[in-house]
Amino acid sequence: MNPNSRSVAELMSREPPRLEAVADVDAAMCAMEEARVCHLLIVRDGKLAGILTDRDISAWLPPPIPSDAAPAYLGKLARIRVSALMTHDPISTAPETAIEDAVAVMVEYRLSALPVIDTSGELVGLLTLRDVALGLLSARPAVEACAA
Repeated sequence: MNPNSRSVAELMSREPPRLEAVADVDAAMCAMEEARVCHLLIVRDGKLAGILTDRDISAWLPPPIPSDAAPAYLGKLARIRVSALMTHDPISTAPETAIEDAVAVMVEYRLSALPVIDTSGELVGLLTLRDVALGLLSARPAVEACAA
């Protein structure tokens, strides 16, 4: 790793929202809305089982339905488990990985987030493209306003 490079640990979210794999899609949508996130880490027995994104859910939802059919359809959401829609065994990264290397993986595989797993196999965070962008902005030297 380049000595001037920042690590994933410096930019990752340390307490990203998690949901058990047995939860239903309705619970996942509520959790995403409440936390104002696009990604949920899905766990089973405390270990990473998958990742669920708003795009995973959107791909499953039908086109707009008539309002009289909505209650029946929404009832189905309570029966669909997140494990049916999530990406199983997602690509992950380590806290000590250089940001440049993590971003290269994200670009190569078209990912917007990477779960972060430490050497003992523990889920310790989530790195998102937003985290990377905020990290870039915080590293920028302050620009003084020009007097007109």
